[in-house]
Amino acid sequence: MRSLMLGLSMVAMLAGAVSASAEEPRCFPTRATGTSNYPGAQSIPTSNNLLKPAGKSIPASGQQLILTGRILDTSCAPIPEAVVELWQVSPFGRWLLPGAADLATPNTTWAGAGRTYTDIDGRFNFITGFPAPVGKRAPMVFVRVKSKGVPVYTSALFFADDTRNDKDVLYKRISGQGRNDITIRMREGDGDVLIGSIDIVMAGKTPYRTY
Repeated sequence: MRSLMLGLSMVAMLAGAVSASAEEPRCFPTRATGTSNYPGAQSIPTSNNLLKPAGKSIPASGQQLILTGRILDTSCAPIPEAVVELWQVSPFGRWLLPGAADLATPNTTWAGAGRTYTDIDGRFNFITGFPAPVGKRAPMVFVRVKSKGVPVYTSALFFADDTRNDKDVLYKRISGQGRNDITIRMREGDGDVLIGSIDIVMAGKTPYRTY
């Protein structure tokens, strides 16, 4: 009887280990600061290039920033076809969303905002300019992510190792992992190009697509 009980105990332990190993990975939702300056979907061009809006042949001035990232759900699965919107001040500190007249001229124009969609791996990218600080605020960009089955994500995002972050009224209120969540990792690319990357975990699990 004792050997039988020991045998059953071992089976239970092994079953528990298999069950634990079979659990899906867990990703925690990314901290969001929210925004109060969303320009509205109708004002955001469907282009991921803020330096060179559609119809322009020459990019606007400013240090080029390539911003890349992934959109995931809480099971760490990539979210394809999520709508990712970006808006920000120009490299010279101006808020500008060009109108039809601006886009019709041969002059360079700063788009001010852009929209793209994630690929099958949940990846997105924007070509933009590194934003100037405005007043006492640190350089930042604003994002809005929308996907079926999960709440909309909106937040300000800051840049790693920028000395102006700690004086920013919003950034200094956040600490620990929450601060890491809204901080874009930075590295230098070719020439004068900066490359930033960030992953955003949406609050929930997206439904599997059916065909």
